[in-house]
Amino acid sequence: MKKIIFTIVLTFAVIGSFAQNTFMKSYNDFENDAWGDQVIVSVDGYLISGVCLKDNIYQLFLMKTDLYGNKQWLNYYDFDITDHGNWSTSDKDDDNNIYMAFENSSTTNLVKFSPTGETQWAVKFPDNIYQVKYMDNGELLIAVSQGNSVKIKRVDPGTGSLIAESVPITSTTPLITTTMSVLSDNTIVLSVSSNVWNNAGASTLYYFTPDLSTVNSSGLQYSESVVHRSSSVINDELISVGHIAQYATTDNRSYVSKYDTSGSVDFANLILYPSRVARLSKHVINYQDQIVALGEYSTSDIPGMVLLRGMTLDGDSLWTSLLTMNEMVKGYDLKMTNDGGYVVTGRTFAVSKEMPLLIKTNAAGLIVGSKQISQPDNILVYPNPASDQVVFEFVEKTNGSIIVTDLSGHKCIEFEVNGLSTVFDTRQLEQGVYFYTLKTDSSVSTGKLLINH
Repeated sequence: MKKIIFTIVLTFAVIGSFAQNTFMKSYNDFENDAWGDQVIVSVDGYLISGVCLKDNIYQLFLMKTDLYGNKQWLNYYDFDITDHGNWSTSDKDDDNNIYMAFENSSTTNLVKFSPTGETQWAVKFPDNIYQVKYMDNGELLIAVSQGNSVKIKRVDPGTGSLIAESVPITSTTPLITTTMSVLSDNTIVLSVSSNVWNNAGASTLYYFTPDLSTVNSSGLQYSESVVHRSSSVINDELISVGHIAQYATTDNRSYVSKYDTSGSVDFANLILYPSRVARLSKHVINYQDQIVALGEYSTSDIPGMVLLRGMTLDGDSLWTSLLTMNEMVKGYDLKMTNDGGYVVTGRTFAVSKEMPLLIKTNAAGLIVGSKQISQPDNILVYPNPASDQVVFEFVEKTNGSIIVTDLSGHKCIEFEVNGLSTVFDTRQLEQGVYFYTLKTDSSVSTGKLLINH
């Protein structure tokens, strides 16, 4: 049965100093501006790709780091790029060869690199490539757009030559492909959006048969337009994360939804943040079958932070982390790491130039070394650390609830508050680090609680 569920949930996780193998690094290895668009995870480190200005021209770069984010090598590639572009995409095969697509080049828009950065082949398709996926059967899929038409193409990963292409999807307005996923029967699910450049377009899902000859469509219908930004498949159901159309004063509405194999909506959760800008753009499914989404977050006081949000497969919130430095930061890509954490690539906006950014967090989205989010000033919590009990004291009479969660974001206990203070028996919980969240009708406040019996 189709069901639409709207939720408004916000829980901020304090960024602490108790995670292992976590970091936030920027790379001042470039003579001018550089943008870190994509990240690929390998067993021995991370590969950051993007476009930079070098010798007064735009060049593609690959930078390999170790597992701690330390640079191992940096390669530049001159493919006649005329601008840094707005979209890039990449994937890797079982041998860790990298397939990368990018915009704004008259000679090249799809390249195969070896794991050490050597160019294997470079080709030019007469279309903009917005999605790249290496298939289990050894073929390469690309989703392309040309004006008011989009197609899927099969490409030989050994040579870069075209094998076959799908029937086109056409419209009276320009189209781009924003997500591409494959079901267990090799059905290809493509999300096609219109008018994405002004953030006012709507997305539609198209289901292609494996031979690319037949296509069926299904759309998620809100009263407002939605744009799919990332997708994944679990149990042959499609999880999609995206945002609602942008408006002049606010851009803080995202969503997560699930579709069955026929394209029917199983659920759709609207996510509303109380900030000027907060939108989700990428996501992964972690080892616990939870959704972890990447986005951007900014307020009038802090212009740019990286937003990570953990959710159940039903879209219910588990935790939210805000990651920031002294300068504005923005995240573009998100991947799972081999130890169950997450890695984000993006850029930081320094005074003199823009630099690639690499962030590594633990499984709860927590990181060491970043700017602390201040404890709420409307709650006095004592003693903290606590042994047998802790007092929550409020600056004014408060009606609401307090939720206590562990480091993984799972709720341990919830209790009501009514008045100027309440006492919580901490002996109900094991010794460790927790987060408390005060929720009222008008606000949400979060802090860290240490329990030491």
